[in-house]
Amino acid sequence: KLLVQMHWFRAVDVEAVLAARPVDAKAATTRKEADKEKIDGFVEAMPGGFETLNATITKAIQEAAAAIAEQFSASEIRLPGKSGLTAHDAAVVAEIVKSNTSVTKVSLMSNEEIGDEGAKALAEALKVNATVKTLYLNGCGIGDDGAAALAEALRSNTSLTTLGLYFVYDYINDSIGEQGKQLLRDAVAGRQGFQLYV
Repeated sequence: KLLVQMHWFRAVDVEAVLAARPVDAKAATTRKEADKEKIDGFVEAMPGGFETLNATITKAIQEAAAAIAEQFSASEIRLPGKSGLTAHDAAVVAEIVKSNTSVTKVSLMSNEEIGDEGAKALAEALKVNATVKTLYLNGCGIGDDGAAALAEALRSNTSLTTLGLYFVYDYINDSIGEQGKQLLRDAVAGRQGFQLYV
């Protein structure tokens, strides 16, 4: 989750950010003061207390930042299936895709919570991206609204050559209706070699 929620630009400069604002879990706030006192008590009772917690959080941020920086310079963004990615996470990936010129393949398969809103965010990214060739959103709970947004993006995007939207297990999409499928087919009609799996 941390990997997709951290903007790539901050990931590149994470050491400077952490130097300027070190992790201080004790300074964290809660909605209820009683909760804060209880949590602080648990942490203080743990071996190493807040010092160990701060070091653990810092290490997690550094590792996530390194992974993001590597992804940003890599040719593929591949996030694990069934990892609970949501429409918000897809929107974060879309922001990376908007400004990235090295990624040619994006795979977010088997994350049903991405849905139409996540598909719309990715469609907006496709309108300005000219390097992504393959996009796999199989099993992501995308329906007709998401399909329509992707179809619209495909009318202006000429770099994409493969789009996967089918349900992962039986290779049939049970979320996109015939109207949505037809919009996608029409959008890529005449594009020789385009692989549309819907």
